[in-house]
Amino acid sequence: MNSYDQRTPLSKSLMTGLFGGLVSTIVSLFYNIIFRFSTGFPLSDIINVSSIIFVINLIFLIIGLFYFFVNKMSPSGNTIYLVSMIVLIIIVFWLTAGSHRSDNPRYTHDFKGLLSGILIVMSINALLIPLLINKKWFEEFFL
Repeated sequence: MNSYDQRTPLSKSLMTGLFGGLVSTIVSLFYNIIFRFSTGFPLSDIINVSSIIFVINLIFLIIGLFYFFVNKMSPSGNTIYLVSMIVLIIIVFWLTAGSHRSDNPRYTHDFKGLLSGILIVMSINALLIPLLINKKWFEEFFL
């Protein structure tokens, strides 16, 4: 093993964020397929395969950068990160509850269910970033 470790805190934060994005993308794609087949939700202008793939990974890239900067600026960075993520999650779910997608009430309800499921998957993965980033097994196998 080399004594020179090329994993910087920035690269670890970004790669852990992107790993969370990859996991969220895969789970969200399966959820999208299952949800659409079970409910018959036809509207795909906003939530579709392309938007799931690109938007989730972009969001998790930003989350990884946010984690890095919070930890760099404060010694209690993990706590600040977790509290700010929980507040952000609550705000996003509150905004989702007030969303109105269509004049058809069934489609609006189904849209909220689809979006809420994807947000739950993303929330879990965003909250796991501080736990994963410092684990030796995660660093050896995934980073």
